[in-house]
Amino acid sequence: MIRQLLVAALVLAAGAAGATEFLQPPDKVVVDGKSVLVLGRAEQGKPVPITVEAGGKSRTVEADKLPKGRFFAAIALAPGLNRIEIAGKVREVFRTADGLRPPAGFGPLRVHAGTIVRCSDCHLSDMALKGGGFPDVCISCHVIESQNPEFRDDPLADRHFRSAGARCGKCHDPHGAGNPKLLLADTQKLCARCHGDRGTMEGIHPAFEEGSCAACHDPHFSGFPNQLKGRVPEVCAACHDEGTEVSADRV
Repeated sequence: MIRQLLVAALVLAAGAAGATEFLQPPDKVVVDGKSVLVLGRAEQGKPVPITVEAGGKSRTVEADKLPKGRFFAAIALAPGLNRIEIAGKVREVFRTADGLRPPAGFGPLRVHAGTIVRCSDCHLSDMALKGGGFPDVCISCHVIESQNPEFRDDPLADRHFRSAGARCGKCHDPHGAGNPKLLLADTQKLCARCHGDRGTMEGIHPAFEEGSCAACHDPHFSGFPNQLKGRVPEVCAACHDEGTEVSADRV
């Protein structure tokens, strides 16, 4: 019995190692352009056929290979709904056109700033990230002091920055996302991945219930306690000013 379990585990592990990953684009996104960039990862040297269905027609294209099993393809889109399939994994992309409206649940595809236009802007020839990876490759442009001039300390001395902020890819997808700021999910869901217990506390702050963790906290780096955006009571006074039900002078 133990031998059978070990064999099954090895088979599953081998299957997982060779599994094809469909990384980009996200599902159910709307684009204005005539094409969309497809990115993924597959077994090294394995051909990656991409099937595209639109307007009742279907075609298959072959992805271009990159180092370490990565692949990409610029997929031409027909106006309206396009269904892109790789190894059984499907993403739906809607190309805008006059008189056509995307189905419910679709949202815009958000991409990185236009100054980043080539893979080599962030990657080396072997597809490793420049500058040793996160966070250096990102903060070479996203200078921390420019986000909040209150920041004076070394961000790497901050526990939250080292565990989450310094791993930019835990929350952001630099290649494209269906959420603002290239987030992998909405703010509340992202925070709950590590801080899930906060949503079950009694007397929870209304801002959190509204999914507005970032209204008070800075997820990247803060020189203030508890990742607050500023000093207390100033950060509270942004909402609880004089004359409101709970004024900041009582916080």
